[in-house]
Amino acid sequence: MLVDGALGSDASGSMAGNLMMGFGLLSVVVAAFLIKHQTDVKRMFAYSSIEHMGLITFAFGMGGAVASFAGLLHMTMHSLTKSAIFFAVGHTTQKAGTQIMDDIRGLIKTNPTIGWGLMLGTVAILGMPPFGVFASEFLIITTAMHEHAWATPFLLTALGVAFAAIFGKVQPMGVWRDRTAAPAAYAGPRPGVHPPRPGADAGPVHTAVSGCLVSAGGTPAGGG
Repeated sequence: MLVDGALGSDASGSMAGNLMMGFGLLSVVVAAFLIKHQTDVKRMFAYSSIEHMGLITFAFGMGGAVASFAGLLHMTMHSLTKSAIFFAVGHTTQKAGTQIMDDIRGLIKTNPTIGWGLMLGTVAILGMPPFGVFASEFLIITTAMHEHAWATPFLLTALGVAFAAIFGKVQPMGVWRDRTAAPAAYAGPRPGVHPPRPGADAGPVHTAVSGCLVSAGGTPAGGG
């Protein structure tokens, strides 16, 4: 608002808003395609955070009551869900002694609490209903369809690529059991890696479940 006032921009030609939409959309698209090439689980979710920050920036760039509400909702839901994911991921990598996703398999079988916590957090951050990220992304995309239709294909493509990449990489970590391809999930922590304290599983999983449930409760009645 201050920038537009100083430059004399009218509502239809908001320079600040256009810049925010442009850089936000660029962040979403670039991060989504970088996610595809990651092998480190923490690095993958870090790029996922860049993607979501771009989506939030794009929403605030559109402006208006609905887009601004969607941006604030997405900021809140993302912070709850992603912090839960990083708790679960940190505990997973500590137990396995590696951050390489191909070396971590069968978490639901070998460590059900961490495995289910990671899978639940992943489904939530990917925008599946009834979680709050679904509601905020739905509001952002539908607002873009009405007010900035040119951006919709870029948003949908980037979100689709990120969804396929993240789910395709995390799902084997939770479900698949291949001792030949993934010995780290069974051999325990590698030399020099301190194992987590007994009973420490409950902390990350409690955070994951609580964050996901709170984000589910943030879904507006009627879907926006």
